Amino acid sequence: MEADFMITKIASDEIIDEAYEWLCGRRKDYHPNNDIWHLRFNWSEIKPVLQSSLLDGTYGFEPVRRVWTPDGNIYLWASQDALVLKAVALVLNEELRPHLSSNCYHHLTGKGGGKGAVRAVQAEVGNAKFVFKSDVKKYYASMDHNVLMGLVNSLVRDRKVRALIRGYMGHLVDEDGELRAIRKGISFGCPLSPVMGALYLKPLDDAIEREDVFYARYRDDWIVLADTRWKLRRAVKAANEALEQLKVQKHPFKTFIGRISHGFDFMGYRMTPESADGLDVAGQTVNNHFDKIVRLYEQGAGMERIGRYVKGWWQWVNAGVDVIVQRVEELWDLNWNELHWGIKYPITIRNLDVHSNAEPVQDMINKCQEQT
Repeated sequence: MEADFMITKIASDEIIDEAYEWLCGRRKDYHPNNDIWHLRFNWSEIKPVLQSSLLDGTYGFEPVRRVWTPDGNIYLWASQDALVLKAVALVLNEELRPHLSSNCYHHLTGKGGGKGAVRAVQAEVGNAKFVFKSDVKKYYASMDHNVLMGLVNSLVRDRKVRALIRGYMGHLVDEDGELRAIRKGISFGCPLSPVMGALYLKPLDDAIEREDVFYARYRDDWIVLADTRWKLRRAVKAANEALEQLKVQKHPFKTFIGRISHGFDFMGYRMTPESADGLDVAGQTVNNHFDKIVRLYEQGAGMERIGRYVKGWWQWVNAGVDVIVQRVEELWDLNWNELHWGIKYPITIRNLDVHSNAEPVQDMINKCQEQT
């Protein structure tokens, strides 16, 4: 492969135009003062200058702005920078795919994403006795830049693309006029971050795949199934050694090692030796769903908005997997009763002191249940 092949492809009309269309779609509802409108209005003049700066290696990223929203702070890349990062991600997706593990179910590998991982575990869980599952504590925030660049350098020869990735990792953040350099971690919500997230745990994939066990990973969630305790222990040891080299830690509350017969949660579903006949939704998944409903209600969301959220959740539960609906409906009914009772008598549940009138709450519940 030519050393400048990747940057030439990134700066091509095809990739830049695809990234531009993606950006316009993502920011179509942004504030009139956002820089997306300047970019769109002047795109015919900006595009050739942007392509030239990419090809000659002079492109640099602007500081990322911290923006306050009702749901918390978000970090917003300049529109042109977001476009460049999307273009880099489009090319890296294709170039890195052959080097990623076949047991990884990221969307960029084309294996069905999280639901693909769930289906693979569902098909295998009845053939094993022991399980080890975990994820990385504060995954994006804990990535070591030197480790990540080492992985990038081993697979990306183009020095201009390497420079773009270094600039993306070590960008500045504008926090109310004060600039802060990022020395650790990567940006959440950036179009390039999922690609870097898939790449960062490649040493973990390589280490566990050398063991005689079943292995699957989606983003930073991974699972190992083994037919003997000895094989499981070897896999756990291999994982711990790989994570130490990567300078990240397992999440203490999301790690489970034990017998499959006890059951375990994975990607929002409850797994047991009988899961091949149909999946249960994990109880915590249902609890989180109703916590979200409560938060929407506290924020003054109307019945239509809450109903859309509930309908979307049910679609997610049933999409791509076989679910035991009766069990889900039992959990659903229990939580609806708790939600209704808790809002009617606000001091009894999570100190929820919002609407005290139970009649509109019942209307909300009926509306949501109709949409499911």
